[in-house]
Amino acid sequence: MIINFSNLLLDNATLIAGTLAVFCLIWAGIRYIISAGDPSHAKAARASIINIVIGIVVIVSAIAIIRFGVGIGQEVATTNQP
Repeated sequence: MIINFSNLLLDNATLIAGTLAVFCLIWAGIRYIISAGDPSHAKAARASIINIVIGIVVIVSAIAIIRFGVGIGQEVATTNQP
């Protein structure tokens, strides 16, 4: 029951984080296009894109670590039952 709840919570959090990351990436791309050669605006948009990509990598890594931990916990819980 707790494993199902944690999977549901992780799936929903992943969906929300992924959706926000995509929208932010699109918005940063639009800002980069709109900068129209202005170096300061282009630099800010480029920095946003880099930060968003780093955020996506962190999100994916966190999901992998959590799923790995839940898998190990689930295996330990089923192995130790009498």
